[in-house]
Amino acid sequence: MVVGGGWNLSAFRTWRYRLSAPTLPSMAQPEKTTDKPAPYSPTWTADPWVVVSKRMRNLEFPAVLLTRDASAEEMERWRRGPTDIAAARVPAFSVSLCAGVTILGALTTQWKYLDIPSQNLRPTNPPNTDACVLVWPVSTANEQVAQSLEFKARDADGRPNPEVIDPSRVADMWRRVLAYHAAQEDALIKSGVHLFSPLFVAQRGYDAPELTVGRLSDFLRQSTDAGREAFPYLAANYKGTRDGRHLGAFHDYCVRSDRGWDFVFKAREVLHMRPGLAR
Repeated sequence: MVVGGGWNLSAFRTWRYRLSAPTLPSMAQPEKTTDKPAPYSPTWTADPWVVVSKRMRNLEFPAVLLTRDASAEEMERWRRGPTDIAAARVPAFSVSLCAGVTILGALTTQWKYLDIPSQNLRPTNPPNTDACVLVWPVSTANEQVAQSLEFKARDADGRPNPEVIDPSRVADMWRRVLAYHAAQEDALIKSGVHLFSPLFVAQRGYDAPELTVGRLSDFLRQSTDAGREAFPYLAANYKGTRDGRHLGAFHDYCVRSDRGWDFVFKAREVLHMRPGLAR
């Protein structure tokens, strides 16, 4: 830089500093990550969702409940019924509930522990998944459930595996179906309709409603009011059962429990009389 025919040393130094002064590096920003669900890995269902019923029962439900909750408008329309006798019926399925315990969706064993003689020898480690099978209610929707991607296991990116069913997704669906019936019943009662035999409200003089939904441990350990009230009905009419899958799974869970051994011997008594239940 020339000033008056010569170099201005001070200005030159300032100019050189401005050119060579280091710039502070920008602080590295942490890489943003999105939380991904853990990929599904088949494991024994330690505490399944169940429904305890006082007797065998069939329920019908709208088909849309397989994949979603009903809207308020749908609930009201279905409660009123069709206004046009020629209108198409709402597509529906039915589900069969055992007397006693019906497992809503679990990967578990059945009749595996028949050789365990007493509570002191009950197994404490989870069973090998190779010894487990999928258990859920008998229904006219079972073919759709088995084929639908809605109930398939997901990988870490949320993609369904068409070969593997996630029992927790199946259990959630059956809970949705039972919640629908409970909501419809509650709406009818609140509107002043007298129900001769409600399913989800205990009738006068009875301790528990016809149907109670919860975790199996809630009933075996009687850890909730609903569990305590429904406890006597866990083996309701067990001698008349025709579904050895649910009774066999219930037997194995009771073997593992420190509160279920009364039911273990009752289940074995039934199996002794009807050995075909173990097939």
